Amino acid sequence: MRVLITGGGTIEQIDHMRSITNKSSGRTAVQIAEYLCPHAEVFLLLAENIHYQNEHLKILNFNDVKSLKNLFFSLESYSFDLI
Repeated sequence: MRVLITGGGTIEQIDHMRSITNKSSGRTAVQIAEYLCPHAEVFLLLAENIHYQNEHLKILNFNDVKSLKNLFFSLESYSFDLI
């Protein structure tokens, strides 16, 4: 089984001084990924401000909606059973 999970918040630049973000910690996504890890191949798309490592997960980082979208499209060739 192959699973795709996203977690954490994005940071969207308004201009060179200001940005909009949210306080999503990504903890729920990490807990779900850890739970599924022994039973599935897990891809975890995680906000880059969340410092987490696990050698059994495929962790890819994003920072804004555009980079998250690019990650989704880069995984287009994979067939996921759960998203």
